[in-house]
Order: sequence, then structure tokens, then C-alpha cells
Amino acid sequence: MGEEDFLSRVYKLEKNTEIFDLYTEWAETYDQDMIENGYNTPARCASDLTNVVRDFTLPILDVGCGTGYSGLALMKHGFTNIDGTDINPDMLAIAQTRKVYKKLYLGTLEDPLPGNADSYAIIAAIGVIGSGAAPVDFLEEIVRTLSPGAYFVFSLNEHTLKIPIFNAAIEESLEKGYCELLSKSIGSHLEKLNTSSTVFVLQKK
Repeated sequence: MGEEDFLSRVYKLEKNTEIFDLYTEWAETYDQDMIENGYNTPARCASDLTNVVRDFTLPILDVGCGTGYSGLALMKHGFTNIDGTDINPDMLAIAQTRKVYKKLYLGTLEDPLPGNADSYAIIAAIGVIGSGAAPVDFLEEIVRTLSPGAYFVFSLNEHTLKIPIFNAAIEESLEKGYCELLSKSIGSHLEKLNTSSTVFVLQKK
């Protein structure tokens, strides 16, 4: 089954258990499929983060790290203190082989974040939240979890941005003074498919 089959299927799924099963099936070919499609969002997230963070040794929690493709992008941009977490053990097993992460945590659908998530200076959720992935509640949970001064870098693809509740959740976090928007950029997501994503960098107040 090719990458277009997985990509077309993932955006049609709504139940978390169905999404989990698809990523289990996709684990072995995920990296190859995304590379072939020109997956630019991880590098863009890492690059945008370098524009607002001066200390590249700050501890990062790469949430929904999957096979570690996002962590690799962070490492290539100079970040040196990266841990990862994911709810899918098949994806996480591949991430373990990358030698990018100091620690890896296996979460669950009910508790996707490790208990020490609030201790990280940076939380990254790259390609994790949105249509065919984690629900808007997860974005809100991360905002609540962040400690004052901590950074949150995440991306929303163009499919997700058509769903009003995601933009509304970001606006609420800004309007209520939970976070400050440090950066927002629109650019290529999957180049081969000519899709875009928006990268946000927030800082908890």
C-alpha cells in the first residue's frame, strides 16, 4: 500500500483507535513515504524555533514523535537535549533506532503526555494535532501543561485550518493571556501534494 493510500485514509478517520491502527500499519514505510512527498513541516518548525530560542540546550519534549522524523529535524537545527513521547509502540521502536532522543516515553490514548511534561522548556507537536491526528483537546492540554516561560512549537496543516475549532483554541489561549504568539508562518507541508501548513511558536505567560 503506497503513501497516497495512507495519506488519503488518515484524513478521513475520526476515531482515535482507527488513527492509532493506521499508524501501526504505516510505521515501517512512514519515513520513506513522507520523504518522497517532500515533508517540509518538521524542518520549518525547527527553523522557526531557532528564531526565538537562544539556548539550544534547553530540554525539549517532542510530543507525538512517531518514528523520530521530527526529532531528527530538531537535532539538525542544533537542538541537543531532546526527549520524545508517542502512544504508538511500533512508531516509537523506530524512533529508538535514530539515536536522537535521550529518553522516550510510551503514552496512551488516555494519557499521551508523560507526568513530567511540565518540566520541559520546550514542547514540540510537529504534524501531531489536527485532522487525522490528535484532537483540539490535545492542543489545549499542552497549553495547560506548559510552565511559565516555556515554548510551544506546533503545526497545523491546511486540512486542519479549515476546521474552526482549531483556530478558535489558539485564539482563546492568546486572548485569555495564557500564551504569547512569538511566530506564525505559512509554508510548504507536503511539497509533492502541493499542500501547506502553518507553524506556530507560542510562549506560556
